[in-house]
Amino acid sequence: MHKSFVQRHGGGRFKAFAVLAVPVLLAACATATSSRYYSLQPAAAIPDAASQAARVPMLTAQDSHAVKSGSSSGVSTASPSGASGNRGMAYALGVQSVTVPAQVDRPQIVLNGRDDASVTLLNGSLWASPLTDEIRLAVSSDLSRELGVPVVQQSEVSGKLPVWRVGLNFQRFDSVYNQRAVVGVNWRITPPEKSSLGSAILCTAVASASAAGTGVQGLVQAHRRILAQLSSIMAAQISALQTEQPIEQALIEGHGTENVAVQWKGCSVL
Repeated sequence: MHKSFVQRHGGGRFKAFAVLAVPVLLAACATATSSRYYSLQPAAAIPDAASQAARVPMLTAQDSHAVKSGSSSGVSTASPSGASGNRGMAYALGVQSVTVPAQVDRPQIVLNGRDDASVTLLNGSLWASPLTDEIRLAVSSDLSRELGVPVVQQSEVSGKLPVWRVGLNFQRFDSVYNQRAVVGVNWRITPPEKSSLGSAILCTAVASASAAGTGVQGLVQAHRRILAQLSSIMAAQISALQTEQPIEQALIEGHGTENVAVQWKGCSVL
C-alpha cells in the first residue's frame, strides 16, 4: 500500500507548516481589506458618511507609519441669499471640466509636509472616485441646490434649454495633516450660447479651512467646506449675471460663515 504524502514526509512537519501558514493568510486578507474610501460629495448625498467615519480609525496602520516617518511608498518631492432666486427650469448648469495638480491626481489622498515640500501618499486612504470626479460631483450638487436648477451633461441638453457652463482649474489642492486644507483655483463661468448675457468671466481665489477634527476625515471635511463656499460664490455670480447685476455684490453675498477663509484675487471678463 502506498503511503500518503503526509506519512512519507512527516506529518508533524506538515502540521507545523499549516499552523504557521494560517496567520500569514489571515494577515494577507486583513491587509487587502484595510483601505478606507472618502468622498467630497455633500453629506446629503452620502447619508451614512458621518456614522461610518465614527466607526473607522482615523488612519490605517500603514498610513500612520507614513505620517510619522514623513515618507511613503510613493513619491517625495519638493449659502448666499442672492442665489435663492429660483427660476425653475429656465436654464441648467454644466460643470464640464475640472483639473488638479498632477501630484494629487491619483487614487491616494496626498498629504503635504508642514514645513517642507515633501508629500506623502496614503495608500490606505483613497478617494471613492477620481479626485476630479469627486470635485465635479460636489460642486455640481452644491450649485444645483443653491440655484434650484438641474446639472446636465452637454450631450443631454436640447437646443431649447440654456446651459451655464462652469470649469475649474486647481493650482493647489493641499492637505496638511491635523491642520488645514488649502486650495488655489481659477474658475470660468460661461453664459448660454446665443444669449445676450455678456461674456464669460474668469475668477481666481485661494481658500483655506482648518481641519474639522483630527485624522483624514477632518481634512476631507475641510475640503468639503471649501468647495461648498466656492460653490456659493459661483452660484451668487451666476444669479448676478442672470439679472445683469455687478458680480462684485455676488462676492459679498456668496461669503458664508463656515470657517472658510477666501483670499480673493479678482475676476476678468473674457
